[in-house]
Amino acid sequence: MIDPHKDVEASLDLNVHNPLSLEEDSPWNQYFQDGEIKQIITQDIVRTHPDQMFFRQQDIQNSMLDILFCYAKEEPDISYRQGMHELLAPILFILHAESRDDVQNDDSLSPALKVVMDPACIDADAFALFSELMEGMQHFFLSASLESDIIRARQQKNSNRHVRKPFESDEVYLPTSSIARKLDKIHDVLLKNADEQLYYRLRDLGIPPQTYGIRWIRLLFGREFHLPSMLQLWDALFVEGNSLGLMDYVFVTMLTLIRDTLLTDDYSTCMQLLMKYPPWFEVSDLVQRALHLRNPARYPDPVPHVREWTQINEDMHTPSPNQLHIQEDRSPPEVVKMSHKGVHKQHSDISYQLVNGTQLVIVLH
Repeated sequence: MIDPHKDVEASLDLNVHNPLSLEEDSPWNQYFQDGEIKQIITQDIVRTHPDQMFFRQQDIQNSMLDILFCYAKEEPDISYRQGMHELLAPILFILHAESRDDVQNDDSLSPALKVVMDPACIDADAFALFSELMEGMQHFFLSASLESDIIRARQQKNSNRHVRKPFESDEVYLPTSSIARKLDKIHDVLLKNADEQLYYRLRDLGIPPQTYGIRWIRLLFGREFHLPSMLQLWDALFVEGNSLGLMDYVFVTMLTLIRDTLLTDDYSTCMQLLMKYPPWFEVSDLVQRALHLRNPARYPDPVPHVREWTQINEDMHTPSPNQLHIQEDRSPPEVVKMSHKGVHKQHSDISYQLVNGTQLVIVLH
């Protein structure tokens, strides 16, 4: 970060080197801009996973601030955008969880692993991994106008290497942003092919995918699942690198898992469900269903079964393995569905059932 307080040379041009200067190359102007970026980043960082003490530690927040600020300076066209901190947080969490203080004394580890697991390298590794992730995600944080400006600037920068076609124009205009186009494709193509009834229901309700889907995509479903489940989902998404090819199918699968409520309840209930997605679905099932949706010939449809929660861990808000009971049930059971209108029975692809008034059962067919 530039600190103009240290520039005290008498030969400096005071028209540029003064706190009131608006010149682009003024160190004071850059200093104030950097301060604004850091302030915005800090406001987001302090709200990161408020239920996790790890992210309340001052040294962790300082690391996140440094990494995100460095990224903003490295990518000035994009800078920092709200939500990027939620993509960095899991990366930093995992690197700290897998680091070891005694790693350099462990002769059983390869030199590469010693670097990866060295606590001294965590921030550098986190920056590298975050930058790699943003290679495939950064365009989802841009508006249509800003994306057009960036493309135009890059074209002009490379114009000396570009062979023009006849009547080719310099003008670049994108009517919608990348994320809007992606969500339209997910909704109008993938969802319509997978569940036409649900597609028309959402359209009739007047719920465009941008309403809830921008957050789903930008944060890689980070707010729809608690941290342990989200890390499992990210494992599946990152198998294919930062192309995130499975993401669209996970999106559609999440909609089909709550289709019964979306098909039967009113607008406000459906919006509430989409904006606060129920976190109790097991990620392994979600991934298997997404894989089946993408390639049914290779991945069979998951076997129907019932999952029963006997207790919810209050700290992590997710069931521990010994609290999860799985039993197969191939017949369509009669279930009790919960909604704001009351409790009623129905046969469904997925429903929520109360057992003895305390246990929650999710039924998947």
